[in-house]
Amino acid sequence: MIKVLIVEDDPMVAQFNQKYIEEIEGFTVVAVAHSGHEALVKVNEYQVDLVLLDVFMPGQNGLKVLQEIRTKQEEIDVIFITAASDAQTIQQALRYGAIDYLIKPFTFERFYQALSAYKQTFRTLKQQPQLNQQELDGLLSNKK
Repeated sequence: MIKVLIVEDDPMVAQFNQKYIEEIEGFTVVAVAHSGHEALVKVNEYQVDLVLLDVFMPGQNGLKVLQEIRTKQEEIDVIFITAASDAQTIQQALRYGAIDYLIKPFTFERFYQALSAYKQTFRTLKQQPQLNQQELDGLLSNKK
């Protein structure tokens, strides 16, 4: 089971994201955080595989949260779910290692696509000690 932390300052949006996740097999929400600081506390409290992260939050924004996760070398993947659509923010998120970026409002189909591709990559990398180029190319093409 892939353990997910939702980081979203709007409780209603966080609830929608949680319902979406519950509709996709193989994922479970282990916690919800409503600020960047709370997210970093929850990352230390829970074993988390994936963080669904908003950029715009009070206090510490999502980019700073991701930067902190990377600084601590946590083995956690991040998908941004945010209204931030400017190229600079998107580029910074990708440079910090975000594996996907969904711009609000998004469709359930796009959300499902992001999580399905993540699940396939997650399982393959956990189950196979080595990959050949063709297998790796297949995983990377799932993200497109």
